[in-house]
Amino acid sequence: MVMTKLRVSTVIILGQLILLIICLVFLGRALWHNFFLKLRAKEFAAQAGAMAAAGDFARGRVELYEIKLYKFDLEKDSGPVPTDSMNRLTGRSDGPFQIRAFLVDQQYPKVHQDIQEAFVDAYNQRMRQFYYHPKWFDTNGLRVPNPNNRGRTN
Repeated sequence: MVMTKLRVSTVIILGQLILLIICLVFLGRALWHNFFLKLRAKEFAAQAGAMAAAGDFARGRVELYEIKLYKFDLEKDSGPVPTDSMNRLTGRSDGPFQIRAFLVDQQYPKVHQDIQEAFVDAYNQRMRQFYYHPKWFDTNGLRVPNPNNRGRTN
Protein backbone atom coordinates (compact mmCIF):
# COMPACT_ATOMS: atom_id res chain seq x y z
CA MET A 1 0.00 0.00 0.00
CA VAL A 2 2.78 2.44 0.92
CA MET A 3 4.69 1.44 -2.19
CA THR A 4 1.79 2.22 -4.54
CA LYS A 5 1.23 5.64 -2.90
CA LEU A 6 4.92 6.38 -3.35
CA ARG A 7 4.76 5.43 -7.02
CA VAL A 8 1.61 7.48 -7.61
CA SER A 9 3.07 10.58 -5.94
CA THR A 10 6.32 10.16 -7.89
CA VAL A 11 4.39 9.98 -11.16
CA ILE A 12 2.36 13.06 -10.20
CA ILE A 13 5.51 15.01 -9.28
CA LEU A 14 7.23 14.02 -12.53
CA GLY A 15 4.12 14.98 -14.52
CA GLN A 16 3.98 18.39 -12.83
CA LEU A 17 7.70 18.90 -13.42
CA ILE A 18 7.27 18.18 -17.12
CA LEU A 19 4.30 20.59 -17.30
CA LEU A 20 6.36 23.26 -15.49
CA ILE A 21 9.21 22.88 -17.97
CA ILE A 22 6.80 23.11 -20.90
CA CYS A 23 5.22 26.27 -19.45
CA LEU A 24 8.64 27.85 -18.87
CA VAL A 25 9.66 27.10 -22.47
CA PHE A 26 6.50 28.74 -23.82
CA LEU A 27 6.95 31.72 -21.47
CA GLY A 28 10.55 32.17 -22.62
CA ARG A 29 9.48 31.94 -26.25
CA ALA A 30 6.74 34.55 -25.70
CA LEU A 31 9.16 36.93 -23.96
CA TRP A 32 11.68 36.45 -26.78
CA HIS A 33 9.08 37.26 -29.43
CA ASN A 34 7.79 40.22 -27.42
CA PHE A 35 11.32 41.66 -27.21
CA PHE A 36 11.85 41.41 -30.97
CA LEU A 37 8.36 42.74 -31.70
CA LYS A 38 9.15 45.87 -29.67
CA LEU A 39 12.51 46.19 -31.39
CA ARG A 40 10.96 45.98 -34.86
CA ALA A 41 8.24 48.47 -33.91
CA LYS A 42 10.92 50.98 -32.87
CA GLU A 43 12.79 50.40 -36.14
CA PHE A 44 9.63 51.03 -38.19
CA ALA A 45 8.87 54.15 -36.14
CA ALA A 46 12.39 55.45 -36.79
CA GLN A 47 11.96 54.86 -40.53
CA ALA A 48 8.62 56.63 -40.45
CA GLY A 49 10.18 59.58 -38.59
CA ALA A 50 12.93 59.92 -41.18
CA MET A 51 10.39 59.80 -44.01
CA ALA A 52 8.15 62.36 -42.30
CA ALA A 53 11.14 64.68 -41.92
CA ALA A 54 11.90 64.30 -45.63
CA GLY A 55 8.34 65.24 -46.53
CA ASP A 56 8.25 68.21 -44.17
CA PHE A 57 11.62 69.51 -45.35
CA ALA A 58 10.53 69.22 -49.00
CA ARG A 59 7.47 71.36 -48.12
CA GLY A 60 9.67 73.95 -46.42
CA ARG A 61 8.66 73.08 -42.85
CA VAL A 62 11.84 73.28 -40.77
CA GLU A 63 10.70 72.06 -37.36
CA LEU A 64 11.74 69.78 -34.55
CA TYR A 65 9.53 67.78 -32.21
CA GLU A 66 9.67 67.33 -28.49
CA ILE A 67 7.66 64.70 -26.64
CA LYS A 68 4.90 66.05 -24.44
CA LEU A 69 2.98 63.56 -22.35
CA TYR A 70 -0.68 64.36 -21.80
CA LYS A 71 -3.63 62.84 -20.01
CA PHE A 72 -7.00 64.08 -21.18
CA ASP A 73 -9.70 64.19 -18.52
CA LEU A 74 -13.23 64.77 -19.82
CA GLU A 75 -14.35 66.36 -16.54
CA LYS A 76 -11.49 68.85 -16.18
CA ASP A 77 -10.34 69.58 -19.73
CA SER A 78 -12.26 71.42 -22.38
CA GLY A 79 -11.77 72.12 -26.05
CA PRO A 80 -10.79 69.70 -28.78
CA VAL A 81 -9.71 66.28 -27.61
CA PRO A 82 -6.02 65.80 -28.39
CA THR A 83 -5.03 62.62 -30.15
CA ASP A 84 -1.85 60.65 -29.99
CA SER A 85 0.84 62.02 -32.34
CA MET A 86 -0.95 65.38 -32.67
CA ASN A 87 1.53 68.24 -32.64
CA ARG A 88 1.25 71.86 -31.64
CA LEU A 89 3.61 74.81 -31.89
CA THR A 90 5.25 75.64 -28.58
CA GLY A 91 6.33 79.16 -29.54
CA ARG A 92 9.96 78.26 -28.89
CA SER A 93 12.74 77.73 -31.38
CA ASP A 94 16.12 76.02 -31.53
CA GLY A 95 18.21 78.04 -33.94
CA PRO A 96 16.44 77.90 -37.33
CA PHE A 97 13.98 75.25 -36.13
CA GLN A 98 10.52 75.86 -34.69
CA ILE A 99 9.74 73.48 -31.83
CA ARG A 100 6.49 71.52 -31.91
CA ALA A 101 5.08 69.50 -29.02
CA PHE A 102 4.45 65.91 -30.12
CA LEU A 103 1.61 64.71 -27.90
CA VAL A 104 1.80 61.20 -26.46
CA ASP A 105 -0.96 59.85 -24.24
CA GLN A 106 0.25 58.81 -20.78
CA GLN A 107 -2.47 56.20 -20.49
CA TYR A 108 -0.75 53.90 -23.00
CA PRO A 109 1.94 51.46 -21.84
CA LYS A 110 5.57 52.62 -21.56
CA VAL A 111 6.55 50.71 -24.71
CA HIS A 112 4.15 52.90 -26.71
CA GLN A 113 5.94 55.99 -25.42
CA ASP A 114 9.29 54.42 -26.37
CA ILE A 115 8.06 53.79 -29.91
CA GLN A 116 6.80 57.38 -30.25
CA GLU A 117 10.14 58.59 -28.88
CA ALA A 118 11.97 56.58 -31.56
CA PHE A 119 9.85 58.35 -34.20
CA VAL A 120 10.62 61.80 -32.75
CA ASP A 121 14.35 61.12 -32.37
CA ALA A 122 14.66 59.91 -35.97
CA TYR A 123 12.60 62.84 -37.21
CA ASN A 124 14.76 65.39 -35.39
CA GLN A 125 18.01 63.76 -36.44
CA ARG A 126 17.01 63.61 -40.11
CA MET A 127 15.61 67.17 -40.08
CA ARG A 128 18.93 68.46 -38.73
CA GLN A 129 20.81 66.51 -41.42
CA PHE A 130 18.57 67.91 -44.14
CA TYR A 131 19.03 71.45 -42.93
CA TYR A 132 22.77 71.41 -42.25
CA HIS A 133 23.85 69.02 -45.04
CA PRO A 134 21.34 69.29 -47.92
CA LYS A 135 23.88 68.05 -50.48
CA TRP A 136 23.97 64.67 -48.78
CA PHE A 137 20.44 63.90 -50.00
CA ASP A 138 18.58 63.74 -53.30
CA THR A 139 15.14 65.29 -53.86
CA ASN A 140 13.44 62.17 -52.42
CA GLY A 141 15.35 62.42 -49.15
CA LEU A 142 17.57 59.43 -49.90
CA ARG A 143 21.28 59.52 -49.11
CA VAL A 144 23.49 60.33 -52.10
CA PRO A 145 26.66 58.22 -52.26
CA ASN A 146 29.80 60.19 -51.51
CA PRO A 147 32.06 60.06 -54.62
CA ASN A 148 35.15 60.35 -52.40
CA ASN A 149 34.37 57.05 -50.64
CA ARG A 150 34.33 54.80 -53.72
CA GLY A 151 36.12 51.54 -53.09
CA ARG A 152 36.51 52.14 -49.36
CA THR A 153 35.03 49.78 -46.83
CA ASN A 154 34.38 51.90 -43.75
